[in-house]
Order: sequence, then structure tokens, then C-alpha cells
Amino acid sequence: MEEGTKPNLSKNEPIPRRKIVNRLKDIYQPGENPIFYHVVCGQYGIGKTTLTSKVAREVEKEFGASFGKTLNFKFEDDVSFTARMKLKYFGYPTELKWKRALRAFRDASEVYKAKHGKPSVIIYGNISRLVHKNPEIIDILQVDAKNYADKRIYVAVFISSEGLILRRMEFIKQHFLTEAEKKFRSAKLLPNDPFYEKGEGIISKLLKSKEISFLAFKKHFHKAEELNKVLESNVFAYHPETIQ
Repeated sequence: MEEGTKPNLSKNEPIPRRKIVNRLKDIYQPGENPIFYHVVCGQYGIGKTTLTSKVAREVEKEFGASFGKTLNFKFEDDVSFTARMKLKYFGYPTELKWKRALRAFRDASEVYKAKHGKPSVIIYGNISRLVHKNPEIIDILQVDAKNYADKRIYVAVFISSEGLILRRMEFIKQHFLTEAEKKFRSAKLLPNDPFYEKGEGIISKLLKSKEISFLAFKKHFHKAEELNKVLESNVFAYHPETIQ
């Protein structure tokens, strides 16, 4: 404080943001079971891309090489001979390049997760550029990010300089919540519904362990018709031996 509340700094000297850096490192190095995607939003020109890129390069030293090899292989392998010929002689691909890249990234992320036991991370920089010309791409990327975070395959980080992105993403999020509420209502799992306490117990176990056995799920119900009613609502994903 001896130098006042406005220290003299060079215009080219970045101001350290240690808390933000540490938070970004946590995001870029997720554990085995991430359940979120992330949005970094702020005014244009405040250094969002600079900071996120700097932290990503630091983390990449530990993470990037093995995943990069996987991604390059999957991306090249994903282009069939027929698609290559069409591109060469007719001048167009059979699938939009960004969709093909996203699909290749998904495949590579699954390989990486199986091999290393942890999810990969993808960063979408300057995503606000899409909001006026291709907003549907943002919707697709957000839905994909949500689905693959649920599967613990990859974590997406969106960087935007416009609040419009957040409003659009909030709209998509609200759509998911509305659809989930419809399923919970159909299954009678909302507060004051007949199966509310049973559902609360099941969800509590799922939040802790991500899945439970079918027998453990079945113990929450005394009648077969009650069990079938909840399963038919598709609130829970059923797989042989487990409920998710």
C-alpha cells in the first residue's frame, strides 16, 4: 500500500490473476468423473483468450502429446477413401468439416479415456462469432458438451465476449430442465408425489457412485408395478446389471 492503490504498470505487463489461473488449471485437468461444461465470458479485449491459452499451454505439457497422437490418427482414419475421392473430383466433402472434426474428437476422447482413465478437454475460443451467423452450431456444441460430460468422456470450455451466448445457452439449459421435469412428473418423482422419497434415495446413491445395481434399485419399491412405472418414464438409464 506504500505505493498507493494504483501501482505503475507497463501497458504490456499482464496483471497476475492467480485465482483464475488455478481455477482454469482445475478445469483443464479434470478428474475421472467430470459432470460439467464451462463458459468463460467477459468484455471484449480484457484478455480471456490470452489467459486461457496461456494456462492451456502450461497444462498441455502434461496432457497434450498423447492425446494429440490419438486425435490425429482418428481424424485421418475417419476420412474414408470414397469421401476423399469425392472431395478430390467433385470439390465437396460428404460431411461438414466441423462436424467431422467433432466426431473425430469424440472418438479420440473415448480412446484417451479408455487408455488413461480420465477425460479430455476441448476449448472453443471466440464462440461469440457464431451467434449471429450460425447460432445452431452453438446449440449442437452445447448439447454435445452436456451429453459427453454426462458420459465422463470430455469436458468443453466455451470462451465468449458476448452475453448473448450465455442467454442462448441458458435457453438450451432450460429446455433440458423442462424435459427432465416432464419425465419426473410422469414418473411421480416430484415433491408430494407418491414416489418422491424413493426417487430421492435413488438419486442420492447415484450422485455418490454414478450407478447402482438393478437389485439395489429394486429394493426401493415394494410392488412390481411401481418399479415398472418409474423405469418406463426413462428418468434413469438402464443397462444390464446397473442403473445410471
